[in-house]
Amino acid sequence: SPPPLHSPPRHSLITSPGLKPHQIRRASRVDPPATDARRGTEASSLPSLRLTRDLDWGMGVEEEEGAINGGEEGPGLAAAPHDRWVLLRPAQGSARPSARYKHAAEVVQDKLYVVGGSRNGRSLSDVQVFDFRTSKWSALLLSPSRDSNQLNLENNAGNQPFPALASHSMVKWRNMLLVVAGNSRASTSNKVSVWFIDLETNSWSAVDTYGKVPMARGGQSVTLVGSRLIMFGGEDNKRRLLSDLHVLDLETMIWEEVKTEKGGPAPRYDHSAAVYAEHYLLIFGGSSHSTCFNDLYLLDLQSLEWSQPDTLKVHI
Repeated sequence: SPPPLHSPPRHSLITSPGLKPHQIRRASRVDPPATDARRGTEASSLPSLRLTRDLDWGMGVEEEEGAINGGEEGPGLAAAPHDRWVLLRPAQGSARPSARYKHAAEVVQDKLYVVGGSRNGRSLSDVQVFDFRTSKWSALLLSPSRDSNQLNLENNAGNQPFPALASHSMVKWRNMLLVVAGNSRASTSNKVSVWFIDLETNSWSAVDTYGKVPMARGGQSVTLVGSRLIMFGGEDNKRRLLSDLHVLDLETMIWEEVKTEKGGPAPRYDHSAAVYAEHYLLIFGGSSHSTCFNDLYLLDLQSLEWSQPDTLKVHI
């Protein structure tokens, strides 16, 4: 039987046991004011929501001429140049994974994990890993989990491989990768499925979830806030576009549908989402069946009110 339902307060999605306001506010860093020398404008005239992420991978970067300083340990790169795309070529003898789209990717420590995707209309089930220290690709071979005592894991995987998926979402949770929703020809369920990939045992399992489980979909966004996943939008199995908001409590594995104030994004899929200071959910872009969006919406996770931040056009 499902565990008892302990829903978060109606007017807040960021309050959870053991999570204090001062801990939330330290989660992100905002760039200090600076001057844009190219345009003579101060950063205060640029969009105020500017996040940075410190990357200290000790990895190599390709020079503009295309040469890489390599070795047995891969490119010995000290730092990546600012405001410039850099092509990371795999080390000699390391083959790239097959080309794909609608895959999911997540960085865990010094490795990039790429799961599934679509190639020529066929969904993939492989897990590919790029090691930033060595610049080498490798395939991660998974086996079904035999541990059903952790996080409501279903002990029913048998000897089946990880499901072939496309348009799914993935986040890191504890020592695992959490894979949510997506399109799979092997699935007959009309509800969102959840899987865990355990990076310590290289095993996977489906997970039992409870509460008001959302309808199956692909192209949704899934964002981790504390110990909760926030899922927005997507496209269901009948190609209907969605703009609903659901929250999965990872401590209880209970889903809850959240009603927000009016004025939110139009139904869409394949959009991007991010959390600012673990207080605001930002939704950008995406598609309908007839257009691509370039709008930006912000949801206050305490008041559950949508707004559209004022933005400035900046030529890069």
